[in-house]
Amino acid sequence: MNRQYKKSMLVFAALILAVALAYFNLGNNRTTANNVDYLDENAVVHQNIVGMYDEPVEVIKVYYGEQLIGVIKEPQIIEDTRKRAYVNYYQENFPNSTIVYDEDIFFYKEKTYYEYEDKDYDIAYYLYANDMFLVDCYRVEIGDDTVIYVKELEDFREALRNVSKLFINEDVFVKLENNEKIVSLTAVGEQDVNIYIEEKIRATNDKAKASDIYTSYDEIVNYLSFGKNNDLEYATVRKYDTISGFALRYGLTAEQLVLINPSLTSVNQAIAEGMELNITYFKPPLHIIVEKERFAEEVIYAPDTRFINDSSLAAGEVVVETDGQNGLRETLYKEIYVNGKRTSYTTVSTRIAKQAIQKVVRLGAMAIYYGDNEWHLPVDNPKIICDFYCYAGHTGIDIQNRYQPYSNAYACADGIVIQNSWWNDAGWFVTLDHGDGVNMLYCHFRSRSPLVVGQRVVQGQFIGYVGMTGHATAPHVHVQITINGVRADPCTLLPCDLAR
Repeated sequence: MNRQYKKSMLVFAALILAVALAYFNLGNNRTTANNVDYLDENAVVHQNIVGMYDEPVEVIKVYYGEQLIGVIKEPQIIEDTRKRAYVNYYQENFPNSTIVYDEDIFFYKEKTYYEYEDKDYDIAYYLYANDMFLVDCYRVEIGDDTVIYVKELEDFREALRNVSKLFINEDVFVKLENNEKIVSLTAVGEQDVNIYIEEKIRATNDKAKASDIYTSYDEIVNYLSFGKNNDLEYATVRKYDTISGFALRYGLTAEQLVLINPSLTSVNQAIAEGMELNITYFKPPLHIIVEKERFAEEVIYAPDTRFINDSSLAAGEVVVETDGQNGLRETLYKEIYVNGKRTSYTTVSTRIAKQAIQKVVRLGAMAIYYGDNEWHLPVDNPKIICDFYCYAGHTGIDIQNRYQPYSNAYACADGIVIQNSWWNDAGWFVTLDHGDGVNMLYCHFRSRSPLVVGQRVVQGQFIGYVGMTGHATAPHVHVQITINGVRADPCTLLPCDLAR
């Protein structure tokens, strides 16, 4: 009896020690409040410990990464929650698919003596409400640091193709797709010759949350056009606005403005006051590169007329000893556009088609000579961005240097300075009397011209810096003429075909 009694006492003491050690191992995590025990593990769903089991029972601890969400007592709740999420989140857009829990969700089975407060439905709701599930899709990597998920890979391919076509002539695009050769230009004009995407694009099978997946073609097009910016911005066209000026005001190029506004078809078309245009900054998550060719016939301006005072001639007599003429140069340029914006250009080839010849004039005493050379355009690499008929009330033509917007402006012909001043609409401007009743107004200079009233200038002479003072929304020279006091289209005199 003593031996049996001692054995019983040893078993009882061991049990007491085991319970004591279990409580001791809770350490600082065990807290008592109002005589109710609870486990404080910073769980998302707080659960009290409401009792102890005589035998250990199996529970499931749910973690998101290292964060404990809670302890589940009934395993079926996990499967029921997944099914409910499929019906409500995925069935419409992902029919006949299977979803799984997020890869960062971990379920640990564990046996414990503790009886946790039943919060199975609270934990299930947290998983459901936060969409802790993944579904089959395609992972598309664009370059090294951009990843998107799409439901259908074919939607992405078609969207990428159509967004790319916005930047290039469609006929050329089709030829390139069919591996047809693009023949280089041999006459004045411009054409697209190649298109490619700078980033490498890779597509693989993957899983993702429904909220992270682009499920339609339109969603992918919008993303490829504007990145993750889904809020389009609009602005109202003002009086006298041109496409180039309007675009510049909002940090866009004229080409980009046309691309994102279906109502616009050309950078040279007129826009009416009051129009609402999309001005959302065009920022695709990739770089679409288009190579263009431009074949230009460029005037080689004859050297300034050489005047020789000839005492053998009568006073006021003028004799043209050598007729001057402008030369002609044929140049082929290669231009690089990135997402619709020209970023660089190079000269591929150039050929002198006709040499320029200096004009030589002999003058008798006190002779005054205005000159009779062909008219020049007022800037190098000229491009007309708004012609005489660009919009109602336009009084001239707007012309800019296509490669260097802030450049030099030159006299279009010999003449006399009759105005050098400021006017609110014109900004800094000069007016030249070019003879034969022709006066020409040059507007929007960056600063006051160095010319003085009464000064004689020769064709091609520097007269000021191109700017955008006055009512201008892009750097250019606004040129307007009057012939015998009547306003006229400057292109009746100037070689505007060289600036189209």
